[in-house]
Amino acid sequence: MPKFCVNCGTAVDEGTKFCTVCGTKNEDAPAQTEQTSPQASSYEPQQAASPPPSAAPHNARAAAPYTALAETSPPKGSKYAPMSTFGYFGWLLLMSLPIAGLVVMLFLAFGNGPVNRQNLARAMLIFLAIGLIISIISAVMIWPLLSEGISMNWEL
Repeated sequence: MPKFCVNCGTAVDEGTKFCTVCGTKNEDAPAQTEQTSPQASSYEPQQAASPPPSAAPHNARAAAPYTALAETSPPKGSKYAPMSTFGYFGWLLLMSLPIAGLVVMLFLAFGNGPVNRQNLARAMLIFLAIGLIISIISAVMIWPLLSEGISMNWEL
């Protein structure tokens, strides 16, 4: 006669100590034959009380019918609606303008608009900051070489 797990209700073989689905300890498993000696460690971990079995199985969500992704996508005007490829291209083109692009990036990154646009603007600001840092480091490293070359040309 098969036994059932007290946590998830799955059929469990008689000799198993743990449920193969949820991992709950099987109370009816055979006791250990090895006895611990009195000199062994006095620490014994306490087992948490297992919850009472419920009418619905623990993994009832897995049995739910599949819903298509199109049904669960956010509505078109939502803050979380996806942005189209042309939308990304247009915003990237606008952000590439020298001064107006920086202003647009700041307004989009810290404004209250769609999440995709905010993330795009924040990523562009991070790329801008990294590029600025690399440019400054490169200028500091190359400037002595350039100034030495210019001074050598004047001395000829």
